[in-house]
Amino acid sequence: MDASPRYPDPVDSLVGRILGETYEVERRLGVGGFGAVYAAKHVRTGRRYAVKVLRPDRAMVSPGARERFRREAEALAKLGHAGIVRVHDYASEGGIDFLVMDLLEGEDLAQHLHRGGALPQDRAVAIFGGIADALEAAHAADTIHRDLKPGNVFLARVPGEPERPVLLDFGLAKHVGEGGPESLTASGEALGTPHYMAPEQASGESVDARTDVYALGAILFELLVGEPPFGNGPAASVLVKVLTVKPPRLDERVDVPPALADAVERALEKDPAARFPSVAAFREAVLAGARGL
Repeated sequence: MDASPRYPDPVDSLVGRILGETYEVERRLGVGGFGAVYAAKHVRTGRRYAVKVLRPDRAMVSPGARERFRREAEALAKLGHAGIVRVHDYASEGGIDFLVMDLLEGEDLAQHLHRGGALPQDRAVAIFGGIADALEAAHAADTIHRDLKPGNVFLARVPGEPERPVLLDFGLAKHVGEGGPESLTASGEALGTPHYMAPEQASGESVDARTDVYALGAILFELLVGEPPFGNGPAASVLVKVLTVKPPRLDERVDVPPALADAVERALEKDPAARFPSVAAFREAVLAGARGL
């Protein structure tokens, strides 16, 4: 018998409920480590939204969960960009924290890669460019994402329009100049995802825009190879490699122009000072490298 503690399941109890006297919860879309996401309908306009709810069990056992949830709502509210999911409302009702976002059609990039594997270079670079564009907007607003990974990139599809990468989950976002270094864990929880985590973040040092450059480099590597630089192994073993092992060159794993491999290699440097100083500089190098320049 599993002796682990049991906490209220937010899924069954919320479907059919009206949050904030405004949003009728219709069905669950997904559940993650801290939040569950539902499709909901505005009771007056009939418009449908995605409602992200902080899981009550996480709020009970994690002192920082509610603060990170609030931080996500504030970060998304100020980032008006087509490549960043929009938040329309944020509230707390009866101990339930929730934020209301655009309801997107499509799938996240992790699901897409799991189903189809590595992408052709042109499509990979196009998706990379969309992510980079959104990330530049976040950085221009002095916001660092800190948890870039395929699962936090949604491939939004609208009939008659090109596929659009949309950044999700700003729960670990940090405003430039806010606080100091943060440890890898808080109350035993990892702050970030080791497979895409820059060494300075993994070791609890200060982070800046170059931390997101590293994660973006790891994502582009996975788009082209089918797995992140240090593979899909256990988080602990990957974390050791992030801190101590040089990532493989992209052109050792797949046939790409050397200049493109050079750009990814620089983005994945362990020393932030050796990386591109900005996402814009990284994108420029990738686009030139993809053309073999």
